[in-house]
Amino acid sequence: MKIPIRSEASIERMFTKMLRDAKLKNTKMRMGEGWPDRLVLLPSSRVMWVELKREDAVLSALQAARVDELRAIGHDVRVCHGPEAARTVAREIIMLYASMLAQRVRR
Repeated sequence: MKIPIRSEASIERMFTKMLRDAKLKNTKMRMGEGWPDRLVLLPSSRVMWVELKREDAVLSALQAARVDELRAIGHDVRVCHGPEAARTVAREIIMLYASMLAQRVRR
């Protein structure tokens, strides 16, 4: 029986494990309040910010401002509400990573 993932911490653990299993580098951000939870490091100096929330949670005003601020300067920021959204984004990142690695091999 699968245990439901309910807390933001459990969603973050699941997300991090998926990326770690795919050999992707990611780190917990400890820059102060409002910053997205994870920073994912991709080839060619590309980064993605990921905020993980419970399905029923909303971004705080400061979090929303940080997301807007990062997007305004060209950063890729994903906000995931619930475990299924986090799984989907993790899969998208893993597929992007695989594609980027394949392009590097072809060069």
